Amino acid sequence: MGLGTYERAAMLVVLHVNVVAPTLIGQALRDLLLKGTAPNLVNVSSQVGSFTWNQTGMSPIYAASKSALNMYTRSFACEAKPITTIAVHPGWVQTDMGGTSAPLKPEDAVAQLRALIERLTPADNGQFFNYDGQLHP
Repeated sequence: MGLGTYERAAMLVVLHVNVVAPTLIGQALRDLLLKGTAPNLVNVSSQVGSFTWNQTGMSPIYAASKSALNMYTRSFACEAKPITTIAVHPGWVQTDMGGTSAPLKPEDAVAQLRALIERLTPADNGQFFNYDGQLHP
């Protein structure tokens, strides 16, 4: 799919799944999270949504949705500061979307993501991380 072939309905599905749903979930959970100790909100993004990483414009609609999710993550982090809120690129994982050529098995990606989440601190608020815990540009 490329410029001139985008269809409104298909675009809206991608935006609803990748931006609208996480926004509404974060909004719905905010008060509950604020009652917790050291609360975290982790949004699953993609490096394709990084303006720095995605220099070729790959997957434009998907990329736009993940870029929007990254900005929402930053905004939520500013509005709900007691909640450490991050976006994370889960890596290229062997899933239906990632395919069999992907280098990461789901269980390995999950283990690394869990380790990242366990070591989050308020200083990480609003950041975009790679699955391995490194900051993503």
